[in-house]
Amino acid sequence: MTLQVGHFFGKSVSVAQALARRSNNFDLLRLMAALTVIYGHSFALAPAPGFDDSLYVLTGHHSAALAVKFFFFLSGLLVTDSLLTRQSALQFFVARFFRIWPALAFVLLASVFVIGPIATSLDLATYFTNSQTFLYFKHQILMQTWGTQSLGYYNLPGVFEENYYKYNVNASLWSLVAEVFAYLILAALFLVGLLEKRLASILIILIILDSILPTRIIFTALPIGNEDFSYLPFCFASGAFFALYKIQITIDASLPLGFALLAYLFKDNLGGTHTFFLTSFTLALYLATRPWIVQNIRLPFDVSYGTFLWGFPIQQLLSKFLPNLTGGAHVIVASVLAILAGTISWLLVEKRFIAIGKHVALVFPRFEYRNNSN
Repeated sequence: MTLQVGHFFGKSVSVAQALARRSNNFDLLRLMAALTVIYGHSFALAPAPGFDDSLYVLTGHHSAALAVKFFFFLSGLLVTDSLLTRQSALQFFVARFFRIWPALAFVLLASVFVIGPIATSLDLATYFTNSQTFLYFKHQILMQTWGTQSLGYYNLPGVFEENYYKYNVNASLWSLVAEVFAYLILAALFLVGLLEKRLASILIILIILDSILPTRIIFTALPIGNEDFSYLPFCFASGAFFALYKIQITIDASLPLGFALLAYLFKDNLGGTHTFFLTSFTLALYLATRPWIVQNIRLPFDVSYGTFLWGFPIQQLLSKFLPNLTGGAHVIVASVLAILAGTISWLLVEKRFIAIGKHVALVFPRFEYRNNSN
């Protein structure tokens, strides 16, 4: 199979070539997505007259929701390629653990012991003797939070009780649970030998169809009407498909243009939303692989994950202590502070634990495909 997507709009590169670190600027893409989440949350946390979600006005899709979906697409691409390259589920799990949990533990501990005491309306003795204070850390670090917003698993006692999102310390963390679930499914498919290219392609197509059908067949627990959840399998599976066919699929301007044309043709029909997402994702891939962006706008390190983790707590703090800081000013201040927090997270936690994870992963053996024909 050779998937040609055109050679009319600049230099084409294969997805395989784009995955080489010096050939892409995915760090910048991830940071922009993390900042878009901050932008999207600001309309509820710091509303201002005339301050509207421009993306929603233009497309009908909320900016923060689209940014999360892009995270899932890019994650599907990168982690699937990582698993196929490593050929070891244990190495994959180790790498994912050391990438996700240390930085998560850092922001959770800071939330319980720094943000909570600063922002709670309770006295410190009452705050620290309330069982919810430490259950917050337990629920979040063990990712026991799927569908538990109404149960208060995201809350710390007395914290942000006057904000728009009362008591909620970090609403963004719900997507981590969904992402880890996607990792588990991917690893399970690998272990039973279903990541062989043809079989995996069939499964991915079924997952994509499942998101289009009026009734769920596979992911029955996902609500159809809730965009935050219902399109995530489609986004992750689309990224995985690009990883499976990374040699055959090429990236140039005709790829997003083609999907954009499909999105326009099907905008009021079944599949219109899906082709809009693919337009956005492939446009991002195209821009991130352009030589002038790759060579001239490089970040010294990847602060996107830390920026994402710290964005919502920082916005909540600004809403509480600087309530008059609204609209664009709120977005700018929150973004600068989140990037600073993300930089600290990278330097103190993420960088060190990623290095540890690489050493630990080498201890584990490889588990090969039953049919290693990729």
